[in-house]
Amino acid sequence: MSTDSSSESISDSSHANLSGLNFFELFALPKQFDIDLKLLKTRYRDLQSKWHPDRFNSASEPEKMAAVKMSSLLNDAFEVLSQDVKRASYLLALEGVDLQKDRAIDTEILLQQISLRERFEEITLLKSEQKKQQKQQAELLLLELKKLCSSAATEFSRESSDFSKQQTTEGSEAALRALKQVLSKMMFLNKLSRDVETFIEAFD
Repeated sequence: MSTDSSSESISDSSHANLSGLNFFELFALPKQFDIDLKLLKTRYRDLQSKWHPDRFNSASEPEKMAAVKMSSLLNDAFEVLSQDVKRASYLLALEGVDLQKDRAIDTEILLQQISLRERFEEITLLKSEQKKQQKQQAELLLLELKKLCSSAATEFSRESSDFSKQQTTEGSEAALRALKQVLSKMMFLNKLSRDVETFIEAFD
């Protein structure tokens, strides 16, 4: 049994209570896309301080395991909620949406994705003597992608707000379909942005 009464009280009942919460509940935040990231960080640090495995060195094995599991859960939850795309995906997962199985994309979004991907491929295929131009074009594309990412996040916020206000099954289903489309867009833009960033970093 631990000689640290504070860690003992945390491990015996709080672990079961906290581990049964969704990520928003874990940090006592509203279940919505727009959250206070500074508050999230503060609450994450507070909980991690309470559950850090080092505090349980003299505790029983069950208490040590509970601390390790809780610390890992907090890390996972913070990583998800601190990033727009992961937070949006998690929100839809809470509604039972699995984009791996249901990722239909409308024609307009698909055409935009094809166009952006082709632009990036054209940049990567520039000749070696055009390195300076290649980097400049990649940086301009990344700037555009960042703006599109921000716009898509704003769109998801608006659509998710509409979804939460729906009073009918038909309205909820329509709003959920719109959210899935926006999330698919966000995921593509995020992935392409990372690819372009990696490409630019290679010039350094």
